[in-house]
Parts: sequence; C-alpha cells; structure tokens
Amino acid sequence: GEEFGPFDHAVVAVPAPQAAGLLGTVAPALAERASCAKLAPCWSVMAAFDGSLGLAFEGLKVRSGCGLSWIARDSAKPGRQAEPPERWVLHAGPEWSEANIELSPDEVCGLLMREFLQLVERFGGVEGTPVHLRAHRWRYARTVAPLGSSCLHEPATSLSVCGDWCLGSRVEDAWTSGMAAAESLLASAGC
Repeated sequence: GEEFGPFDHAVVAVPAPQAAGLLGTVAPALAERASCAKLAPCWSVMAAFDGSLGLAFEGLKVRSGCGLSWIARDSAKPGRQAEPPERWVLHAGPEWSEANIELSPDEVCGLLMREFLQLVERFGGVEGTPVHLRAHRWRYARTVAPLGSSCLHEPATSLSVCGDWCLGSRVEDAWTSGMAAAESLLASAGC
C-alpha cells in the first residue's frame, strides 16, 4: 500500500505469475506476455544427521520414487563442512509437488523422509534419525514452458521484466535475462 518513487525506469524480477499480477493494471500487455510462461512447484527438504548414512554417492536422480526426484549430500559440496552433521537436500518432483502443494511442511517432511530412508536402505546405507529437518515450498521453482524471449520491455511505461523463466530455468538464464533487461532500459534511456 506504500508508494515509492518517482522513478525513471523499473525492473520487475519475480516469478512470471507474480509479475503478471503486479503488472496487470499498469502494463496489461506485459502482464499477458508474462502469464504465457509456465512454472512448476518443488517441495524441498533439508535433513541433517549426527553421523554418516554410509552412502557411496553424493547425488542421485530418483526415477522410481513416489515423490523424490533428486537427492544430494549438501555437506559434500566444495567449501562445505564435511564432518557431522551430514546434510541431505531432498527435492520432490513437479507432479508430486503440485499434487501436494498445500500440505504442511511437517507432512512433507514425513512423506519425503520415509521415501529417502527407504532409498538409503536399498543402497546399503544406514538408516538415521535426523537432528534437523525442514521443508520449504518453492511455488515457482521450475520453468516448464519458458517465454522464449530474453526479457520483456515496454518503453512507454519504462518497465522491463526479467527472470530465468524468460529463457529456461537455470541460473545462467536469469543472468542473461537480467542483462537483457538492463540493456533494454539503457537503450530506451538513450545511454
């Protein structure tokens, strides 16, 4: 409800559905274009264990699970503390996340941890009890259908819109989109 500005230019750098909502009355054409990008959610769980689970891998793409699609030993990443606690990041797949988008974080932790611990046993690891467990819902985590344009720009309103969803879903897509938005603003300002 607060107003800021005035500004010569503005850049909207949020997920496509949020950008469409923000721009709806100010720049309807930009809002309509942003709404063309399709994004999918992802439930993510961070689990920390006192000791090692004894798994011989650092990451695994899960193809046979009900919910999990990717697991990674976060504590094994370069520059991270390798000794206990051993930390694992669990990502649910987009279909499971969509179907369970309104579950509570505690419910998601329970469901994904059960599946994770079954995987641990299948790969010869030791089942452990987490000392830390937290779930996070990324409502707009993955770009399913990118916009196909590096950014959106409307000179008449001095607005640019950018995000990974313009080109894909990787961090380099976000960077490329942000740079394109900056270039379009500078060009429209005559710089």
